[in-house]
Amino acid sequence: GEGDLVLMGGNGKGGVKIDKDGNIKVWGVQVTIKGRGAVNFNGKVEYDPGAGNEPEDAISVTPEEIPEIEALVSEHELVPSISGLRWRHQLLEVNDMAVMEFAHQDFEAGSTAVIKIFQIEDGTETQVTEISHPLTKNKGVERVEWRPGNDITVGHRFLEDKELLPQTPVQYRFEVEINGTQNTESNILTLAKILKLDMTQDNSNAVRVACYNAYGHSKDVPMSYGRANFRSILLGPVFIEVLETNKEP
Repeated sequence: GEGDLVLMGGNGKGGVKIDKDGNIKVWGVQVTIKGRGAVNFNGKVEYDPGAGNEPEDAISVTPEEIPEIEALVSEHELVPSISGLRWRHQLLEVNDMAVMEFAHQDFEAGSTAVIKIFQIEDGTETQVTEISHPLTKNKGVERVEWRPGNDITVGHRFLEDKELLPQTPVQYRFEVEINGTQNTESNILTLAKILKLDMTQDNSNAVRVACYNAYGHSKDVPMSYGRANFRSILLGPVFIEVLETNKEP
């Protein structure tokens, strides 16, 4: 800049001033100038060994006042929430026990969670049951059991043409609501059960048949007295194909 430069330390007892004309003034209780060899001064040198002179005035700086910082609080600690809805197993037999899990926070233990379970078949969604579950804690993961065989009535739907596969099997999802807070995003559960097949008179000589599930995956089994049993076939569309018949002379 164009003004004077003043550096002070020791509560003003020592310092250096360089004015705008390039003059340097050094003061202090004891001033020592050292060099690796000798110290040379070019030009006129004045010594004032008397008492230390008064410190030069420096420009006073007033620090800017900083407003008080409010305590930072996580938004999630203030807002009750429900998350992580999932079926613990996504493929089960109809008569197995299904386990639903969800996480929650900032609800009182003992509050009621209402779980609604929906069935999706051929693009149509219907509610099959509703379960009330008291929260076991104010924050954490809850587990709720449901036995599908007690509530669902849908079964296998036979297709006339294998070319109609693949399709979507019957699916199940659930949602949770606690004190007005809701989450509807669960994963999908599919169910399977045994398919018992009685062949018609036209196919009474069949000795081996195949069953194709909704995805087009097949299982084949032998016939016994015109009957066949297929284990763990997904609920929803299926196609039956005769693979082998009795060859009569």
